[in-house]
Amino acid sequence: RAASYYSLALMASTNAFFISGGISSRKALSYLSNTLSLVNRRMQGEEALSDSTLCMVMMLILQEQIRHEETSQIHYEGLRRMIKLRGGLSQLESCPTLLLKMSQMDILYALRYGKPVLFFRDHMSEVRSTLQSIGVNFYSGLTSGQHQQDGINTDLQDILADVMSITTLFNNPPTRLTLDIGRPAKTQHLLIVTSICCRLIRFRQLQSPKPECKREAAYHIGLITFMTTLFLQWDDRRIQEYDSISRRLMKVLDEELDAHDGDLLLWLLFITSLWFSTTSSHWLILRIRILRVQLDIDNWPRVRDSICKLPWINVLHEQTGRAVWDLVYQG
Repeated sequence: RAASYYSLALMASTNAFFISGGISSRKALSYLSNTLSLVNRRMQGEEALSDSTLCMVMMLILQEQIRHEETSQIHYEGLRRMIKLRGGLSQLESCPTLLLKMSQMDILYALRYGKPVLFFRDHMSEVRSTLQSIGVNFYSGLTSGQHQQDGINTDLQDILADVMSITTLFNNPPTRLTLDIGRPAKTQHLLIVTSICCRLIRFRQLQSPKPECKREAAYHIGLITFMTTLFLQWDDRRIQEYDSISRRLMKVLDEELDAHDGDLLLWLLFITSLWFSTTSSHWLILRIRILRVQLDIDNWPRVRDSICKLPWINVLHEQTGRAVWDLVYQG
């Protein structure tokens, strides 16, 4: 019953958001109250640390984040303690779907509040091994030494190399037969996304000062923003706000990169255009317009060639990127 009440509360909240711009309808609050009562009862019984109870607490955290309630942090701390009492994340390996959902929620929480992840998970070595076992070279899109001389931290270089390999797989996918890798494709996708996001947040959480190196700061927030496009709604319909990402993007773009970093800046500006609505971000169009003149670029294919030197997935980002370029060039 708790899951039913939660689902009804979530639907009521999202309907209120999209229809009227509100998030706390009477129906949503009523269903949420019923959910809390049932969860409290479970916490006092034998199912206090069960998988289903963990799921319900995760649901409450999501609901309260949508409603912008600070009480989500209380439930989040409660979830951490429950997992500790269970013996840690390793005790949840028998339920991989629950683990992935928990990792995704953890990442969203960390990105929203600029904090570290509580449940760090990195399965990239498993992903690489799985792909190599079926004949897919994970680093096929990188030439020897590429992205290793950029004057950035070696951990961030390794993350960049992994993300570039992912974009190569998306932009030049192997045959459908080759991609039969045992796990559902969605699970593999989430393993990659959660692993890289955990590493990016561990490298530097967003509430900490940005890196002193301008190039490193640009790569870091650019990669975070790029990764969010793989699992977050990234248009005007995004329910939750992630101000820590927006603030870091603005701070990094406020500082000028060196003249020879034109490709990096162009990529970061177009990645930023995926995050902010261009209808209310005239400053962004102006920045790209100025850079276009400096780089002497006058058509979209040349722009795409430039930004594809860094993470960019054509099938996912092409439409928005082209629309932004049309605004830039027609102006």
